Amino acid sequence: MWTPIRGCATIGVGVDRVHKRKRAPAGGGVVSEPRNIVLYAVLTVVTCGLWALVWVYQLGGDIQTLRGDDKPNILMDFLLTLLTCGIWGIYVAYQWPLLLQEPARARGIHVDNNLPVISLVLYFFGFAFVSLILVQSVANQALTQAAEV
Repeated sequence: MWTPIRGCATIGVGVDRVHKRKRAPAGGGVVSEPRNIVLYAVLTVVTCGLWALVWVYQLGGDIQTLRGDDKPNILMDFLLTLLTCGIWGIYVAYQWPLLLQEPARARGIHVDNNLPVISLVLYFFGFAFVSLILVQSVANQALTQAAEV
């Protein structure tokens, strides 16, 4: 017999362990640990880009965690990128680094003002993979600062 309450509780516990989330001592919110960029890059190459979908989802979650709100809307951005055959991805490539700048600066991290433009140009010319690495690097620095506070 299927019991949805028990199933949800089991899934919730497993997800927390997979994402390696822990409580921030000062803020009280949930903070992700920095991600291993080299491992994620290798996994993306080995899986012919499929791991990049997981990586983008997790990066969006990291940005939401650092901002403390529901921006970016990961699911909507993903679906619109699929429906527009990648055109919406141009907007996402600019918007997500822009959304990351404020919380990173609030934690004392120097973020280049041109990061959204650099990310956009890289995406436009087919180097979205490099853009992911740059944005994840800034997110990792901000997550490290959030965990130390």
